[in-house]
Amino acid sequence: EAQQMSDLGTLGGSRSSAAAINAHSQVVGFSYLPGSNDYHAFLWISGASDGVPSNLQMKDLGTLGGNFSSASAINDEGQVVGLSTLPGDTTAHPFLWTLGGTDGVAVNPQMKDLGNLGGSYFSSACGINDEGQIVGYSYLQGNADLRVFLWTPGATDGIPGNPQMKDLGTLGGDSSY
Repeated sequence: EAQQMSDLGTLGGSRSSAAAINAHSQVVGFSYLPGSNDYHAFLWISGASDGVPSNLQMKDLGTLGGNFSSASAINDEGQVVGLSTLPGDTTAHPFLWTLGGTDGVAVNPQMKDLGNLGGSYFSSACGINDEGQIVGYSYLQGNADLRVFLWTPGATDGIPGNPQMKDLGTLGGDSSY
């Protein structure tokens, strides 16, 4: 069957961008908000009716308290990952968004802040499998080196203060991405 490109709409702003799709045709990405340069991660579900008034199929996933978020991947369980700014918008952390989740931040109980590897610059989640394992990148303490991480639900072998996030190291250089 021939596939066609479809306009998914926006969250009411001037533009949006899709990043990933799962086996259920659920799409994630980011969309600008009405009258603003701020953008939020979205989840688009065919036939849904719980989105924003201008686009009932597109759900605004919110943020970790800052002005921006962007989704980069979705698994077949409907779990979404990406990055979001924190209050004050000085840094961004990777997030895990789960429909009906209640273990997130106070402003968004569905969006869990996954933390970072110690740096104060941005970090992001880039992919998630159906077991909920997440890969992404984060700066280390001091912000000189960027590293790939693996975040595993319930894991206890990660870094101190974030036992679910493991630094995967490099191939001999200073950074990995």
